[in-house]
Amino acid sequence: MARTKKKNEIKLEQQELTALTAVKVTYDNILREFGTIAIRRQEALSLLDSLEEREKLANKALVDLKKYETQTYQGLESKYGRGSIDIENGIFTPAS
Repeated sequence: MARTKKKNEIKLEQQELTALTAVKVTYDNILREFGTIAIRRQEALSLLDSLEEREKLANKALVDLKKYETQTYQGLESKYGRGSIDIENGIFTPAS
């Protein structure tokens, strides 16, 4: 159905329509970019949370390993005395 023109309507020139359309398209692109940024930020925050959790677990594992290391060396020192250990060959050399 054809649109009927009202008395006070003025038809815009093509270059004016083109300029307005360019503004609208640019706004749409910018809004889309903001949406993409928000999604990427959320993904990054989620990844950061995951990395922080892994870091906590790694720190706990390191603390546990250091405790085990200390207990192991104390046990060996208690059994063999002070000295050095060649892990490759399984040799203990007493300190002089």
